[in-house]
Amino acid sequence: MREVVAPYEQDSRRDHHNCPTDELVHEMREKARVAGVMTPHVLPDGSHLTQVETAYVLIRTGLSPLGPLACNTAAPYGCWAMR
Repeated sequence: MREVVAPYEQDSRRDHHNCPTDELVHEMREKARVAGVMTPHVLPDGSHLTQVETAYVLIRTGLSPLGPLACNTAAPYGCWAMR
């Protein structure tokens, strides 16, 4: 989060509500896919982490306000929920 996602906090690709543009979201998510951390709470077989394990994932992705968006761990709320 700190090394890859946090620098995007200063990125100028924001809309008039200060939400990340689609371009920025896709760029961050592609990096998450390559790093193997896209939707980390859902396992390859379709099962899920335990609640405690999921809590750790949410804590880590929450180190940046863009982390949950980048790793697809955000609840469907906010600017990107309407897309």
